[in-house]
Amino acid sequence: QMCIRDRYWRFFSRLGKLTNPVRDLDVFLMQLENYQPDLETSDWQQLQALRDYLLLTRAEAQSKLIEQLKSSRYRQTIKQWRGHLKHSATENDEANDHGKPIYKLADELLREVNQQTLKQGKTITRDSDAETLHNLRKTFKQLRYLMEFFSSLYPAVELRVLTQSLTDIQDNLGVFNDRHFQLALVQAFIQQSNNEEAIKAAVKLIHILQQQQEEAGRNFKDSYKIYASSARQKKFNELFVDYHQGKMKL
Repeated sequence: QMCIRDRYWRFFSRLGKLTNPVRDLDVFLMQLENYQPDLETSDWQQLQALRDYLLLTRAEAQSKLIEQLKSSRYRQTIKQWRGHLKHSATENDEANDHGKPIYKLADELLREVNQQTLKQGKTITRDSDAETLHNLRKTFKQLRYLMEFFSSLYPAVELRVLTQSLTDIQDNLGVFNDRHFQLALVQAFIQQSNNEEAIKAAVKLIHILQQQQEEAGRNFKDSYKIYASSARQKKFNELFVDYHQGKMKL
């Protein structure tokens, strides 16, 4: 079963890597308008060349995605995946979890992923690359989704406070990751352009993006410090370790 899951994990991971550029380019194209007040009118006009470059890059990324979605390999794999899910629904392959109360499964999953965020977070330094921070963001996203999925099992007020702390971290890491991708795009535009005025405007945009990325990094550091503090982790333990044990004693 693990071999089957590994196979589909790799398949969906590759698919995700094809969807990410389209999403990231869409975000940049939408956010680009927000930089108009920060630039001189002449510089903003010169950035039309950058917009054209982004649109062309997006079209190429979308073409690759569509080609993958239309391929016989994709359709066959999706068909097999649906069959696997249907088969798994009738034959429970999670023997260790069979018959386990849902609250115990929720507590275990939440504790495990929470510990994973702390483990990954301890390795973060000023020199950590964007991929490391992106992986940490995905782990935090997994924890928040689990908390939302199992929300009916926990007191709403306490859960809301913890969920908000995860949202703040995700938002900060999201901005950091977006600016990293956007900086790479602007630099790629500069390397292939022979429009000197457009290049000068793009360099000014790079400075703005770098400032926003640095600010997001500082905000992440502050929000993570709160999340990883003993006081906040005590609340996590009270919810995902002690809460149901206390209820069972009543």
